[in-house]
Amino acid sequence: MERKVKYSYEFKLRCVNEVLYQHKSVNSVSKSNGVDHKSVDLWLSFYRKYRDWETDRKSTRLNSS
Repeated sequence: MERKVKYSYEFKLRCVNEVLYQHKSVNSVSKSNGVDHKSVDLWLSFYRKYRDWETDRKSTRLNSS
Protein backbone atom coordinates (compact mmCIF):
# COMPACT_ATOMS: atom_id res chain seq x y z
CA MET A 1 0.00 0.00 0.00
CA GLU A 2 1.35 3.41 -0.99
CA ARG A 3 1.97 6.11 1.53
CA LYS A 4 -0.32 9.10 1.19
CA VAL A 5 1.55 12.18 0.01
CA LYS A 6 0.62 15.50 1.59
CA TYR A 7 1.02 18.69 -0.39
CA SER A 8 1.31 22.16 1.07
CA TYR A 9 -1.46 24.70 0.75
CA GLU A 10 0.83 26.89 -1.38
CA PHE A 11 1.53 24.04 -3.79
CA LYS A 12 -2.16 23.23 -4.18
CA LEU A 13 -3.02 26.89 -4.72
CA ARG A 14 -0.27 27.24 -7.33
CA CYS A 15 -1.68 24.26 -9.25
CA VAL A 16 -5.22 25.66 -9.04
CA ASN A 17 -4.02 29.07 -10.24
CA GLU A 18 -2.26 27.49 -13.21
CA VAL A 19 -5.53 25.90 -14.31
CA LEU A 20 -7.82 28.86 -13.63
CA TYR A 21 -5.70 31.90 -14.46
CA GLN A 22 -3.00 30.61 -16.80
CA HIS A 23 -5.58 28.56 -18.72
CA LYS A 24 -3.60 25.33 -18.57
CA SER A 25 -5.35 21.97 -18.65
CA VAL A 26 -5.67 19.84 -15.53
CA ASN A 27 -3.68 17.09 -17.26
CA SER A 28 -0.77 19.38 -18.16
CA VAL A 29 -0.62 20.84 -14.64
CA SER A 30 -0.75 17.41 -13.04
CA LYS A 31 2.01 16.06 -15.30
CA SER A 32 4.31 19.07 -14.88
CA ASN A 33 3.96 18.93 -11.08
CA GLY A 34 4.03 15.14 -10.69
CA VAL A 35 0.53 14.93 -9.22
CA ASP A 36 -2.41 12.73 -10.14
CA HIS A 37 -5.02 14.62 -12.18
CA LYS A 38 -7.74 13.53 -9.75
CA SER A 39 -5.97 15.44 -6.98
CA VAL A 40 -5.90 18.62 -9.05
CA ASP A 41 -9.60 18.18 -9.85
CA LEU A 42 -10.34 17.80 -6.14
CA TRP A 43 -8.35 20.92 -5.26
CA LEU A 44 -10.21 22.86 -7.95
CA SER A 45 -13.59 21.83 -6.59
CA PHE A 46 -12.60 22.81 -3.04
CA TYR A 47 -11.23 26.13 -4.28
CA ARG A 48 -14.37 26.98 -6.20
CA LYS A 49 -16.63 26.04 -3.30
CA TYR A 50 -14.76 27.76 -0.49
CA ARG A 51 -13.55 30.78 -2.45
CA ASP A 52 -17.20 31.79 -2.93
CA TRP A 53 -17.99 31.03 0.72
CA GLU A 54 -15.11 33.18 1.97
CA THR A 55 -16.16 36.08 -0.26
CA ASP A 56 -19.77 35.86 0.97
CA ARG A 57 -18.64 35.64 4.59
CA LYS A 58 -16.45 38.74 4.32
CA SER A 59 -19.12 40.83 2.60
CA THR A 60 -21.72 39.79 5.19
CA ARG A 61 -19.40 40.70 8.03
CA LEU A 62 -18.59 44.08 6.47
CA ASN A 63 -22.24 44.91 5.81
CA SER A 64 -23.35 44.02 9.34
CA SER A 65 -20.98 46.51 10.99
